[in-house]
Amino acid sequence: MKSEYNGMPSGLLNDIVIYLGHGGPENAAVTNLVSEAKRNYVRTKHTQAISQMHTTNRYKDGRWRTMVYEDGKRREVLRKTEKEIYDWLYDFYKKQEDAGKTLEDVFFMLQEKKRLESRTDATLYEDRRHFSKLDSTIRSRKITDITDEDLRRWLVTSYLPTKPKPEGCKKVLQIIKATFSFGQERKICFDNPMQFIRYADYANMCDLNTKPNEEKFFSEEETAILREYALKHQKNPQAVGILLSIETGMRSGELAFIKKYDIENGFLHIHGQQVRRKRDGHQVFVDVEYTKNERMHPQNGRYLPITPGIEEVLRIAAKLPGESEYILHTEEGRAVNKDYYMEYLRRVCGEFRIKVTRNHGFRIAFNIKLINEGLDSLERCLILGHNMQTNERYYSYSDKRRLDDIRKKMISGS
Repeated sequence: MKSEYNGMPSGLLNDIVIYLGHGGPENAAVTNLVSEAKRNYVRTKHTQAISQMHTTNRYKDGRWRTMVYEDGKRREVLRKTEKEIYDWLYDFYKKQEDAGKTLEDVFFMLQEKKRLESRTDATLYEDRRHFSKLDSTIRSRKITDITDEDLRRWLVTSYLPTKPKPEGCKKVLQIIKATFSFGQERKICFDNPMQFIRYADYANMCDLNTKPNEEKFFSEEETAILREYALKHQKNPQAVGILLSIETGMRSGELAFIKKYDIENGFLHIHGQQVRRKRDGHQVFVDVEYTKNERMHPQNGRYLPITPGIEEVLRIAAKLPGESEYILHTEEGRAVNKDYYMEYLRRVCGEFRIKVTRNHGFRIAFNIKLINEGLDSLERCLILGHNMQTNERYYSYSDKRRLDDIRKKMISGS
Protein backbone atom coordinates (compact mmCIF):
# COMPACT_ATOMS: atom_id res chain seq x y z
CA MET A 1 0.00 0.00 0.00
CA LYS A 2 1.50 3.34 -1.05
CA SER A 3 1.82 5.99 1.65
CA GLU A 4 0.75 9.59 0.97
CA TYR A 5 1.34 13.04 2.43
CA ASN A 6 -1.51 15.55 1.95
CA GLY A 7 -2.67 13.52 -1.04
CA MET A 8 0.81 13.35 -2.62
CA PRO A 9 2.60 9.97 -3.02
CA SER A 10 5.57 9.90 -0.62
CA GLY A 11 7.94 8.78 -3.39
CA LEU A 12 7.11 11.83 -5.49
CA LEU A 13 7.49 14.06 -2.46
CA ASN A 14 10.97 12.63 -1.79
CA ASP A 15 11.95 13.14 -5.43
CA ILE A 16 10.92 16.83 -5.19
CA VAL A 17 12.84 17.35 -1.93
CA ILE A 18 16.00 15.74 -3.41
CA TYR A 19 15.68 17.74 -6.63
CA LEU A 20 15.21 21.07 -4.84
CA GLY A 21 18.15 20.32 -2.55
CA HIS A 22 20.56 18.90 -5.09
CA GLY A 23 19.15 19.71 -8.51
CA GLY A 24 21.09 21.10 -11.40
CA PRO A 25 20.67 24.34 -13.36
CA GLU A 26 16.96 23.67 -13.76
CA ASN A 27 16.50 24.20 -10.00
CA ALA A 28 15.67 27.90 -10.56
CA ALA A 29 12.89 26.93 -12.97
CA VAL A 30 11.28 24.74 -10.32
CA THR A 31 11.57 27.58 -7.80
CA ASN A 32 9.78 29.85 -10.26
CA LEU A 33 7.02 27.28 -10.66
CA VAL A 34 6.59 27.12 -6.88
CA SER A 35 6.46 30.93 -6.69
CA GLU A 36 3.83 31.02 -9.43
CA ALA A 37 1.80 28.36 -7.61
CA LYS A 38 1.91 30.52 -4.47
CA ARG A 39 0.75 33.54 -6.46
CA ASN A 40 -2.17 31.57 -7.90
CA TYR A 41 -3.15 30.44 -4.41
CA VAL A 42 -3.03 34.02 -3.07
CA ARG A 43 -5.18 35.23 -5.98
CA THR A 44 -7.94 32.82 -4.94
CA LYS A 45 -7.96 34.27 -1.41
CA HIS A 46 -6.89 37.89 -1.63
CA THR A 47 -9.24 40.59 -2.98
CA GLN A 48 -7.28 43.74 -2.09
CA ALA A 49 -5.03 45.55 -4.56
CA ILE A 50 -1.30 44.76 -4.49
CA SER A 51 0.77 47.66 -5.79
CA GLN A 52 4.16 49.31 -5.64
CA MET A 53 4.14 52.60 -3.78
CA HIS A 54 5.39 55.90 -5.16
CA THR A 55 5.41 58.41 -2.36
CA THR A 56 7.49 61.11 -0.69
CA ASN A 57 7.70 58.87 2.38
CA ARG A 58 11.27 57.53 2.13
CA TYR A 59 10.46 54.37 4.07
CA LYS A 60 7.43 53.44 1.93
CA ASP A 61 8.64 54.64 -1.48
CA GLY A 62 9.23 51.70 -3.82
CA ARG A 63 7.82 49.12 -1.42
CA TRP A 64 4.96 46.82 -2.27
CA ARG A 65 1.74 47.37 -0.35
CA THR A 66 -1.61 45.68 0.29
CA MET A 67 -4.23 45.38 3.03
CA VAL A 68 -5.48 42.32 4.96
CA TYR A 69 -8.07 41.69 7.67
CA GLU A 70 -6.56 40.49 10.92
CA ASP A 71 -8.45 40.17 14.21
CA GLY A 72 -11.39 41.98 12.65
CA LYS A 73 -9.30 45.02 11.60
CA ARG A 74 -7.70 46.16 8.36
CA ARG A 75 -3.89 45.98 8.46
CA GLU A 76 -1.36 47.45 6.05
CA VAL A 77 1.33 45.07 4.77
CA LEU A 78 4.58 46.44 3.29
CA ARG A 79 7.41 44.41 1.73
CA LYS A 80 10.48 45.32 -0.29
CA THR A 81 9.70 43.16 -3.34
CA GLU A 82 6.64 41.77 -5.07
CA LYS A 83 7.83 38.21 -4.37
CA GLU A 84 8.18 38.96 -0.66
CA ILE A 85 4.64 40.30 -0.39
CA TYR A 86 3.20 37.25 -2.20
CA ASP A 87 5.23 34.93 0.06
CA TRP A 88 3.91 36.76 3.12
CA LEU A 89 0.31 36.59 1.88
CA TYR A 90 0.70 32.89 1.11
CA ASP A 91 1.87 32.18 4.68
CA PHE A 92 -0.86 34.45 6.08
CA TYR A 93 -3.73 32.71 4.27
CA LYS A 94 -2.34 29.22 4.82
CA LYS A 95 -2.15 29.92 8.55
CA GLN A 96 -5.75 31.14 8.53
CA GLU A 97 -6.87 28.15 6.51
CA ASP A 98 -5.17 25.73 8.87
CA ALA A 99 -6.50 27.49 11.98
CA GLY A 100 -10.16 27.41 10.89
CA LYS A 101 -12.40 30.42 10.35
CA THR A 102 -14.21 32.17 13.17
CA LEU A 103 -17.66 33.61 12.65
CA GLU A 104 -16.08 37.08 12.62
CA ASP A 105 -13.58 36.00 9.94
CA VAL A 106 -16.44 34.90 7.72
CA PHE A 107 -18.36 38.11 8.42
CA PHE A 108 -15.42 40.23 7.20
CA MET A 109 -15.11 38.02 4.12
CA LEU A 110 -18.78 38.75 3.46
CA GLN A 111 -18.07 42.48 3.93
CA GLU A 112 -15.32 42.28 1.32
CA LYS A 113 -17.65 40.53 -1.12
CA LYS A 114 -20.25 43.26 -0.62
CA ARG A 115 -17.59 45.93 -1.12
CA LEU A 116 -16.68 44.38 -4.49
CA GLU A 117 -20.40 44.44 -5.34
CA SER A 118 -20.31 48.23 -4.84
CA ARG A 119 -22.37 48.28 -1.66
CA THR A 120 -22.15 51.69 -0.01
CA ASP A 121 -19.97 52.40 3.00
CA ALA A 122 -23.14 53.27 4.90
CA THR A 123 -24.54 49.77 4.22
CA LEU A 124 -21.30 48.11 5.28
CA TYR A 125 -21.20 50.24 8.43
CA GLU A 126 -24.78 49.26 9.33
CA ASP A 127 -23.89 45.58 8.81
CA ARG A 128 -20.93 45.95 11.18
CA ARG A 129 -23.05 47.78 13.74
CA HIS A 130 -25.70 45.07 13.77
CA PHE A 131 -23.15 42.23 13.77
CA SER A 132 -21.41 43.81 16.78
CA LYS A 133 -24.54 43.17 18.85
CA LEU A 134 -23.60 39.50 18.86
CA ASP A 135 -21.59 38.51 21.92
CA SER A 136 -17.82 38.67 21.28
CA THR A 137 -17.31 35.16 22.69
CA ILE A 138 -19.54 33.80 19.92
CA ARG A 139 -18.05 36.02 17.20
CA SER A 140 -14.55 34.76 18.02
CA ARG A 141 -15.46 31.05 17.96
CA LYS A 142 -14.93 28.76 15.00
CA ILE A 143 -17.99 29.02 12.80
CA THR A 144 -18.29 25.24 12.69
CA ASP A 145 -18.53 25.06 16.51
CA ILE A 146 -21.52 27.40 16.89
CA THR A 147 -24.95 25.81 17.40
CA ASP A 148 -28.49 27.13 17.36
CA GLU A 149 -28.58 26.58 21.13
CA ASP A 150 -25.61 28.94 21.55
CA LEU A 151 -27.42 31.61 19.54
CA ARG A 152 -30.73 31.12 21.38
CA ARG A 153 -28.99 31.40 24.74
CA TRP A 154 -27.33 34.67 23.65
CA LEU A 155 -30.65 36.01 22.34
CA VAL A 156 -32.63 35.29 25.50
CA THR A 157 -30.01 36.06 28.15
CA SER A 158 -27.99 38.90 26.59
CA TYR A 159 -29.57 40.62 23.59
CA LEU A 160 -33.34 40.68 24.09
CA PRO A 161 -33.13 41.95 27.70
CA THR A 162 -31.73 45.21 26.20
CA LYS A 163 -35.18 45.68 24.59
CA PRO A 164 -34.12 46.27 20.98
CA LYS A 165 -36.57 47.78 18.53
CA PRO A 166 -38.24 45.23 16.19
CA GLU A 167 -36.51 46.51 13.04
CA GLY A 168 -33.12 46.48 14.75
CA CYS A 169 -33.65 42.94 16.02
CA LYS A 170 -34.63 41.74 12.55
CA LYS A 171 -31.50 43.25 11.02
CA VAL A 172 -29.24 41.70 13.66
CA LEU A 173 -30.70 38.25 13.00
CA GLN A 174 -30.52 38.80 9.23
CA ILE A 175 -26.81 39.68 9.19
CA ILE A 176 -25.94 36.69 11.40
CA LYS A 177 -27.94 34.40 9.11
CA ALA A 178 -26.31 35.96 6.02
CA THR A 179 -22.86 35.32 7.51
CA PHE A 180 -23.57 31.62 8.01
CA SER A 181 -25.10 31.41 4.50
CA PHE A 182 -21.94 32.95 3.04
CA GLY A 183 -19.88 30.43 5.01
CA GLN A 184 -21.92 27.62 3.43
CA GLU A 185 -21.45 29.16 -0.01
CA ARG A 186 -17.66 29.20 0.48
CA LYS A 187 -17.65 25.65 1.94
CA ILE A 188 -16.32 26.99 5.26
CA CYS A 189 -19.24 25.50 7.19
CA PHE A 190 -21.99 23.06 6.27
CA ASP A 191 -24.81 24.12 8.60
CA ASN A 192 -26.68 27.36 9.20
CA PRO A 193 -28.00 27.28 12.77
CA MET A 194 -29.95 30.49 12.09
CA GLN A 195 -32.42 28.54 9.96
CA PHE A 196 -33.96 27.30 13.21
CA ILE A 197 -34.29 30.80 14.73
CA ARG A 198 -37.23 32.98 13.65
CA TYR A 199 -37.78 36.60 14.59
CA ALA A 200 -41.51 35.93 15.08
CA ASP A 201 -40.73 33.64 18.04
CA TYR A 202 -39.04 36.51 19.91
CA ALA A 203 -40.91 39.60 18.64
CA ASN A 204 -42.87 40.06 21.88
CA MET A 205 -39.58 40.46 23.79
CA CYS A 206 -38.59 43.55 21.74
CA ASP A 207 -39.50 47.15 22.57
CA LEU A 208 -42.83 47.46 20.77
CA ASN A 209 -43.47 51.05 21.88
CA THR A 210 -43.43 53.59 19.06
CA LYS A 211 -43.05 57.35 19.08
CA PRO A 212 -46.26 59.35 18.65
CA ASN A 213 -46.45 60.84 15.18
CA GLU A 214 -45.97 64.38 16.46
CA GLU A 215 -42.47 63.41 17.66
CA LYS A 216 -41.40 62.38 14.15
CA PHE A 217 -41.61 65.74 12.39
CA PHE A 218 -41.49 69.45 13.11
CA SER A 219 -44.77 71.17 13.91
CA GLU A 220 -45.61 74.53 12.32
CA GLU A 221 -44.70 76.23 15.60
CA GLU A 222 -41.34 74.42 15.81
CA THR A 223 -40.61 75.17 12.16
CA ALA A 224 -41.30 78.86 12.82
CA ILE A 225 -38.86 78.84 15.76
CA LEU A 226 -36.13 77.20 13.67
CA ARG A 227 -36.75 79.55 10.74
CA GLU A 228 -36.46 82.61 12.99
CA TYR A 229 -33.23 81.30 14.51
CA ALA A 230 -31.73 80.50 11.09
CA LEU A 231 -32.60 83.96 9.73
CA LYS A 232 -30.68 85.51 12.62
CA HIS A 233 -27.62 83.42 11.68
CA GLN A 234 -27.85 83.59 7.89
CA LYS A 235 -24.10 84.10 7.47
CA ASN A 236 -23.71 80.51 8.67
CA PRO A 237 -24.18 78.05 5.76
CA GLN A 238 -25.57 75.41 8.13
CA ALA A 239 -28.29 77.82 9.28
CA VAL A 240 -29.12 78.50 5.62
CA GLY A 241 -29.31 74.70 5.23
CA ILE A 242 -32.12 74.67 7.79
CA LEU A 243 -33.99 77.31 5.77
CA LEU A 244 -33.52 75.36 2.52
CA SER A 245 -34.64 72.11 4.12
CA ILE A 246 -37.80 73.76 5.48
CA GLU A 247 -38.70 75.01 2.00
CA THR A 248 -37.68 71.92 -0.02
CA GLY A 249 -37.74 68.81 2.21
CA MET A 250 -34.36 67.83 0.74
CA ARG A 251 -32.22 65.13 2.33
CA SER A 252 -29.09 66.27 4.19
CA GLY A 253 -26.79 64.75 1.55
CA GLU A 254 -28.73 66.54 -1.21
CA LEU A 255 -28.44 69.88 0.62
CA ALA A 256 -24.66 69.47 0.75
CA PHE A 257 -24.46 68.44 -2.94
CA ILE A 258 -26.68 70.96 -4.75
CA LYS A 259 -24.82 73.50 -6.86
CA LYS A 260 -25.63 76.86 -8.38
CA TYR A 261 -25.90 75.43 -11.89
CA ASP A 262 -28.67 73.14 -10.61
CA ILE A 263 -30.99 76.16 -10.66
CA GLU A 264 -32.66 75.60 -14.05
CA ASN A 265 -35.54 77.62 -15.55
CA GLY A 266 -37.57 77.99 -12.37
CA PHE A 267 -36.65 74.56 -10.96
CA LEU A 268 -34.07 73.07 -8.61
CA HIS A 269 -32.52 70.02 -10.24
CA ILE A 270 -31.84 67.55 -7.41
CA HIS A 271 -29.71 64.78 -8.89
CA GLY A 272 -26.92 63.91 -6.45
CA GLN A 273 -25.83 63.69 -2.85
CA GLN A 274 -22.82 63.92 -0.59
CA VAL A 275 -21.87 60.51 0.82
CA ARG A 276 -19.27 59.16 3.21
CA ARG A 277 -16.58 56.88 1.80
CA LYS A 278 -13.62 55.10 3.37
CA ARG A 279 -10.30 55.67 1.62
CA ASP A 280 -6.94 54.44 2.90
CA GLY A 281 -8.46 53.86 6.32
CA HIS A 282 -9.95 57.38 6.56
CA GLN A 283 -13.52 58.65 6.22
CA VAL A 284 -13.94 61.19 3.40
CA PHE A 285 -16.99 62.91 1.93
CA VAL A 286 -17.53 62.82 -1.82
CA ASP A 287 -20.23 63.81 -4.31
CA VAL A 288 -22.07 61.12 -6.25
CA GLU A 289 -24.38 61.71 -9.20
CA TYR A 290 -27.44 59.93 -7.87
CA THR A 291 -29.94 60.47 -5.07
CA LYS A 292 -30.69 57.94 -2.33
CA ASN A 293 -33.65 56.39 -4.14
CA GLU A 294 -31.79 56.21 -7.49
CA ARG A 295 -28.56 54.52 -6.39
CA MET A 296 -29.24 51.31 -8.32
CA HIS A 297 -31.09 52.93 -11.23
CA PRO A 298 -30.06 56.60 -11.74
CA GLN A 299 -32.73 58.58 -13.62
CA ASN A 300 -31.23 62.07 -13.60
CA GLY A 301 -32.85 63.00 -10.30
CA ARG A 302 -35.95 65.12 -9.84
CA TYR A 303 -37.03 68.72 -10.41
CA LEU A 304 -38.48 70.88 -7.63
CA PRO A 305 -40.40 74.03 -8.61
CA ILE A 306 -38.79 77.15 -7.12
CA THR A 307 -41.44 78.77 -4.92
CA PRO A 308 -41.17 82.31 -3.51
CA GLY A 309 -39.95 80.72 -0.24
CA ILE A 310 -37.17 78.81 -2.01
CA GLU A 311 -36.28 81.90 -4.05
CA GLU A 312 -35.81 83.90 -0.85
CA VAL A 313 -33.51 81.22 0.64
CA LEU A 314 -31.44 81.14 -2.57
CA ARG A 315 -30.97 84.93 -2.32
CA ILE A 316 -29.75 84.50 1.25
CA ALA A 317 -27.41 81.66 0.19
CA ALA A 318 -25.96 83.83 -2.59
CA LYS A 319 -24.70 86.24 0.10
CA LEU A 320 -22.76 83.59 2.02
CA PRO A 321 -19.08 84.57 2.51
CA GLY A 322 -16.70 83.04 -0.02
CA GLU A 323 -16.97 81.87 -3.63
CA SER A 324 -18.10 78.38 -4.62
CA GLU A 325 -20.07 76.32 -7.10
CA TYR A 326 -22.09 74.97 -4.16
CA ILE A 327 -25.21 76.74 -2.94
CA LEU A 328 -24.28 75.94 0.68
CA HIS A 329 -20.55 76.47 1.19
CA THR A 330 -17.90 77.54 3.66
CA GLU A 331 -15.83 80.71 3.38
CA GLU A 332 -13.12 78.58 1.75
CA GLY A 333 -15.59 77.52 -0.96
CA ARG A 334 -15.98 73.92 0.21
CA ALA A 335 -19.35 72.20 0.37
CA VAL A 336 -21.05 72.06 3.73
CA ASN A 337 -20.29 68.75 5.46
CA LYS A 338 -23.61 66.94 5.86
CA ASP A 339 -22.60 65.44 9.22
CA TYR A 340 -21.68 68.88 10.59
CA TYR A 341 -25.02 70.21 9.34
CA MET A 342 -26.95 67.43 11.11
CA GLU A 343 -24.99 68.00 14.34
CA TYR A 344 -25.74 71.74 14.07
CA LEU A 345 -29.45 71.01 13.65
CA ARG A 346 -29.42 68.70 16.69
CA ARG A 347 -27.75 71.37 18.79
CA VAL A 348 -30.23 74.08 17.74
CA CYS A 349 -33.21 71.77 18.40
CA GLY A 350 -31.77 70.95 21.82
CA GLU A 351 -31.41 74.64 22.59
CA PHE A 352 -35.16 75.10 22.07
CA ARG A 353 -36.06 71.72 23.63
CA ILE A 354 -37.56 70.47 20.39
CA LYS A 355 -37.86 66.67 20.55
CA VAL A 356 -37.39 66.12 16.83
CA THR A 357 -33.72 66.60 16.00
CA ARG A 358 -33.25 65.02 12.55
CA ASN A 359 -33.37 66.65 9.13
CA HIS A 360 -35.83 63.89 8.24
CA GLY A 361 -38.41 65.79 10.32
CA PHE A 362 -38.37 68.58 7.69
CA ARG A 363 -39.09 66.07 4.92
CA ILE A 364 -42.17 64.72 6.67
CA ALA A 365 -43.39 68.23 7.57
CA PHE A 366 -42.86 69.31 3.95
CA ASN A 367 -44.86 66.32 2.70
CA ILE A 368 -47.73 67.21 5.04
CA LYS A 369 -47.58 70.80 3.78
CA LEU A 370 -47.94 69.47 0.22
CA ILE A 371 -50.95 67.36 1.30
CA ASN A 372 -52.58 70.46 2.77
CA GLU A 373 -51.92 72.29 -0.49
CA GLY A 374 -53.84 69.60 -2.35
CA LEU A 375 -51.04 67.67 -4.12
CA ASP A 376 -51.85 64.02 -4.68
CA SER A 377 -49.57 61.10 -3.78
CA LEU A 378 -47.91 60.83 -7.21
CA GLU A 379 -47.14 64.56 -7.31
CA ARG A 380 -45.62 64.42 -3.83
CA CYS A 381 -43.48 61.42 -4.83
CA LEU A 382 -42.08 63.34 -7.80
CA ILE A 383 -41.10 66.25 -5.55
CA LEU A 384 -39.69 64.28 -2.61
CA GLY A 385 -38.08 61.43 -4.56
CA HIS A 386 -39.91 58.40 -3.16
CA ASN A 387 -42.07 55.64 -4.50
CA MET A 388 -45.74 55.89 -3.56
CA GLN A 389 -45.64 53.08 -1.01
CA THR A 390 -42.79 54.71 0.94
CA ASN A 391 -44.49 58.09 0.82
CA GLU A 392 -47.80 56.83 2.17
CA ARG A 393 -46.25 54.57 4.80
CA TYR A 394 -43.60 56.84 6.31
CA TYR A 395 -44.39 60.42 5.30
CA SER A 396 -48.16 60.94 5.35
CA TYR A 397 -48.82 61.21 9.07
CA SER A 398 -52.03 62.53 10.54
CA ASP A 399 -50.97 63.41 14.06
CA LYS A 400 -52.94 64.55 17.12
CA ARG A 401 -52.28 68.22 16.27
CA ARG A 402 -54.01 67.84 12.88
CA LEU A 403 -56.86 65.86 14.45
CA ASP A 404 -57.38 68.66 17.00
CA ASP A 405 -57.61 71.17 14.14
CA ILE A 406 -60.09 68.93 12.30
CA ARG A 407 -62.18 68.56 15.45
CA LYS A 408 -62.38 72.35 15.89
CA LYS A 409 -63.42 72.79 12.25
CA MET A 410 -66.09 70.09 12.53
CA ILE A 411 -67.49 71.56 15.76
CA SER A 412 -67.54 75.10 14.40
CA GLY A 413 -69.22 73.89 11.25
CA SER A 414 -72.04 72.01 13.02
